[in-house]
This record gives sequence, structure tokens and C-alpha cells, in this order.
Amino acid sequence: ILLLVLVAGMRSMTQQGLHVFLPIYLTNELGLSSALAGLYLSVTQTAGMIGTPIAGSISDRSGRKRVLTAGLFSTSVVLFVLAYFQLDWFFITGLAFLGFFLYAVRPVIWAWVLDLSPKELGGSTVSFFSGSQSLLSSLSPVICGFIADRWGILSAFYFLAGTVMVANLIVLAIREENKITPALVEEPA
Repeated sequence: ILLLVLVAGMRSMTQQGLHVFLPIYLTNELGLSSALAGLYLSVTQTAGMIGTPIAGSISDRSGRKRVLTAGLFSTSVVLFVLAYFQLDWFFITGLAFLGFFLYAVRPVIWAWVLDLSPKELGGSTVSFFSGSQSLLSSLSPVICGFIADRWGILSAFYFLAGTVMVANLIVLAIREENKITPALVEEPA
């Protein structure tokens, strides 16, 4: 559970860093109007809204780890590609993919943590989980700001891609518990 809490915190760091620095990048670096930058951010959120039920459903059938690994890896790759290639015409499509994968993994992490936690500690687990996400995501704007001032705003996006990749490596180290499947035939009492 603690490793998943760390993964969720790192994913939240990425999300918060994007919330702060993506609008700055869109308006200052790409020269978009505030309205168009808002549209780009809405595309990211909307794609995430589409991705969450898909990821949740797939994780219920094929396992949390598989979906979480694919989503975090995809998020990292999309972030790296967007920062490295800086293709204006591809940017809104890339943001849609970014939102789809980044937001889709959030409920999968929650479900996995709740799967592992004792039922009588659900409230405590959720509060600890939420607190750790808030703590790590509050560090992201400061770290990204320092990186952007020192090495440029694109470096902040590389950092965010790295946080998601490290989170994915942590997920790979977590052993997924197999669900106990009920017997098809009841034994006589």
C-alpha cells in the first residue's frame, strides 16, 4: 500500500506540474491566446474523462498492475514526445493522449489501494492516501519552477515525464495479489 501511495503521489506531482506550467507554456512559448490555451486544457480534461471508465473497466478484468503500468508508461512517453519534438500541429492531439492516460490511471490506483487495505480501515486508508497525494503535488510547482528558471520550461516537462517513469518503475516492483475466485460447484455441507 505504501508503494502505491508513493506512486499516486508522483502521479499527482505530474498532474499538478502540468496544471501550473502547461498554461504558461501554451501562452508564453506557443503564443496561444488565453481562450485557445483554455480549450487545449479542456481537451486534456475531456480525454481524461473518457479514459477513466475505460481504464477502470479493463483493470477490473485484466488486473490493476497491467493497466497502471501501461497508463503511466504512456503518460511518460507522450510528455517526452511533446517536450522534445515541440510540434505545434500535433500538440492538441498529444494533450488529448496525455489527458487520456494521466487521468485514466487515477481510479485504478485508488481501486488497487482499496483492494489491498483492510475493509475496516477504508476511511483511514483514503485519508492517508489523499494526504500523501496533496503533499507530493504541493512540491511539484516549486520544483518545476526552479527547473524552469534554471534550464527552461521544457526541462520542467522532462522532469514531469521522469516522475511518471519512476512511478512506473515502482509499480513494476509491486506484486499484484491474485483475486480468489469462487468455486463453480458448492461442496455439500
